[in-house]
Amino acid sequence: MSEEVLTNCTNAGPISVYVKDGKIVRIRPLPFDWKYDPKTFNPWTMEARGKIFEPSIKSLIPAFSLGYKKRVYSPNRVLYPLKRVDWDPNGKRNTENRGQSKYVRISWDEALGEITEKLKKVIEDDPRKILLQTTTVRAPASPRWRGLMGGIFGTPNATAGGGGIACGNGVHFVAGLWYGSWDAIVDYKHCNYAIYWGVHNGHATGHAAMVSARLVAEAMERGMKLVVFDPTFFCFIFLLGVSRALR
Repeated sequence: MSEEVLTNCTNAGPISVYVKDGKIVRIRPLPFDWKYDPKTFNPWTMEARGKIFEPSIKSLIPAFSLGYKKRVYSPNRVLYPLKRVDWDPNGKRNTENRGQSKYVRISWDEALGEITEKLKKVIEDDPRKILLQTTTVRAPASPRWRGLMGGIFGTPNATAGGGGIACGNGVHFVAGLWYGSWDAIVDYKHCNYAIYWGVHNGHATGHAAMVSARLVAEAMERGMKLVVFDPTFFCFIFLLGVSRALR
């Protein structure tokens, strides 16, 4: 079977997905010259510092989209509901064994049943114990979702939280209000050793993600070491020389 080129829209722009025999072969930015002659756009050109700058004729997407094939076929990808072998939802939890005990696959019905049962018990006891969280304060649907689900569950408690450098509590309420800096970007021009703790700045999230991606790439090219400690086993760690997946 010959290769097929499919298009998919990520949260940062369209991509070309090359598929052969039902499997992803490669992922690339979507080229605009497949249908249009770039000359018809009358593109601008700028010369500065001995270089010529001109607009790209392909989509600009974050690095995590280009590396998504490795996440799709990762042996660590979780495809089904799992439960710790020594975790009993109605009995002993054995919390001391977290990160050590094995997991067993369960059905979707069993997983949803346990979640539903727990939610019912909390609602019957005191629905204010439920805290609704969305991942960012910028998404237009987030406030509506929190209001809708809060009415369904009967709780007024909701928050918009983000991890690390992403939008949410990590930056807006801590860096912005406490430090007055609003953001915390690595000084890639001078940094020689960067450590990420569960954040994805420079390839997935963060302000001006594509600018950060370029700065990260230039810094690593000149020799900066980048180490990522990733509790979610995010796909970007496959692109690094040093990574640690936390369990």
